[in-house]
Amino acid sequence: MKSPITIDDYMAKLAREMPRGNRSERILLEIECHLRDRTEKLCSNGQSQREAEAAAIAQFGTQEQILQEFSVQAPIESEEFIMLRSTLTVLVALTGVYAALHAVFAFPNEGSALWAGAKILAATYVIGYGILVLFWLRDRRQMSETLRVILFIGGLGLIELGTANVVWTAHLGLVTGDWEYYGFVGGALISMLGALPAIWLVLLADSNQIARKC
Repeated sequence: MKSPITIDDYMAKLAREMPRGNRSERILLEIECHLRDRTEKLCSNGQSQREAEAAAIAQFGTQEQILQEFSVQAPIESEEFIMLRSTLTVLVALTGVYAALHAVFAFPNEGSALWAGAKILAATYVIGYGILVLFWLRDRRQMSETLRVILFIGGLGLIELGTANVVWTAHLGLVTGDWEYYGFVGGALISMLGALPAIWLVLLADSNQIARKC
């Protein structure tokens, strides 16, 4: 016969499943306090410690039920995602300004209307992708699978665009001797804006597959 689960076992498993962070620690502490208070009341009614702990846990719910409830009503963000969100928010702002300036000064400084149009199109792409990233950061759990795919493919395209910007800036510097260092910075920022969401989505997909197998 399987022995009843204890509060220590219950909390250990719940701690492993919950994302790391200060809020998670507070929630875990509140759950443990509730379970131990309930156990004391059941023990005072004549139940053994083991029986009281098992009954308190059964009344409270399984770890899966608790995690599901928090993921829907009050999702807990991991420390890694909080850092990613802060970094991407800054990147969206910087690349948006960089792209907007390229679009504004495209026609006055470019002899070819086609080349100026290409710059405006690239700037629109960067700004549009930034808006999509902000939407993803705001409510990533509600984002459809189609938008996730667009975010991933768009990120790969942005990596190529940023790399091309760096290569072109280097080419102009070698040919003309005019090293526009902001082009290197802008290209690197654009590549980072594309790379971070793409990498995160791949890692998230891998973790979901592992979770399903377990």
